[in-house]
Amino acid sequence: MKKMGKGRINLSQAFILMEVLAGLFLLGLLGLVGLSILTSSYSHFNRIRLLTEMNYLAESVYERMSSQDPYCKELLDELSYRDELIYLDLDGEFLDKYEVRILKVREEDKLMEVSIIIKYLDGEGEGLDVEFKGSILKEEGLYHY
Repeated sequence: MKKMGKGRINLSQAFILMEVLAGLFLLGLLGLVGLSILTSSYSHFNRIRLLTEMNYLAESVYERMSSQDPYCKELLDELSYRDELIYLDLDGEFLDKYEVRILKVREEDKLMEVSIIIKYLDGEGEGLDVEFKGSILKEEGLYHY
C-alpha cells in the first residue's frame, strides 16, 4: 500500500463518500415523496369525512321530515306556500358548520318532492355541497292542495 501525503484521500475512500452522499440524496427524495403522499391522503380523507357527514345530515333531515313531527309538519306546510326554506333545527356543531336548504321541486296531491342541499360554511371545504332528493307523503288535512 502506498503512503499518501497529508490531506490526500485515496480513491476507495472517495467512492465510499460518493456512495454515502448518493444514498442520503435518495433517502431524502423518498422522504419528500412519502411526505407529499401522506399530506395529500390526509386532505382527501378530510374531504371524504366532510362529504360523509353532509350525506348523513341530509338523510337525517329527510327522515325527520318524513316522520312529520310537529316542527317538520309546520315546515312542510310553509314549504307548500314557498319554494325554499332554511332548516335551522340542527345540533350546535352542525349549525355552525353547515347551511341546510330545503327546496320544493314538485308538489302533487299526495306527494311533495323536495331537494335538501347541505352547504359547507367553512373555508377549508370550499365548493362542497351535497344534494339529497326525495318524496314526502302528505297527510290529509295538511298543506294546501
